[in-house]
Amino acid sequence: NSALRNESYEVKTAHVQAYCNGSKAGSIESLKLLVVLGVQEHKSTVTSAQSHTSLSGMVRVILKNDQLLAIIICMLLFNIGYYTTTGFGVQFFYFDYGVYGGMEFTIFALAIGVAQIVTLALYPKISRNLNRRC
Repeated sequence: NSALRNESYEVKTAHVQAYCNGSKAGSIESLKLLVVLGVQEHKSTVTSAQSHTSLSGMVRVILKNDQLLAIIICMLLFNIGYYTTTGFGVQFFYFDYGVYGGMEFTIFALAIGVAQIVTLALYPKISRNLNRRC
């Protein structure tokens, strides 16, 4: 049983805010801002001769290419599932379970990793049994 289990919601929220507002996060963010505002690309003959692609042109190319669209949708669904699962895992271990010492989440992340490896290993067997016609 953790000491955080008996603390109020406000105290737990203060712990999270203190972690998020730590000095490391501030210094990393300031370095990102320095890179974004301070780095400029030098113009060369190669880059100036290239045509610029607009956002609408890029969307048109993606929508016309079925294979690219399928890969983008798969990557999007994978990332939504992965980050939602890990986000809920952090919330579970810190707020609901009352423990976030690191080892519990490490075991949770290890279980997610093993499940992904097993799923990738079983994918060829599963895909042989699936009909690829729509």
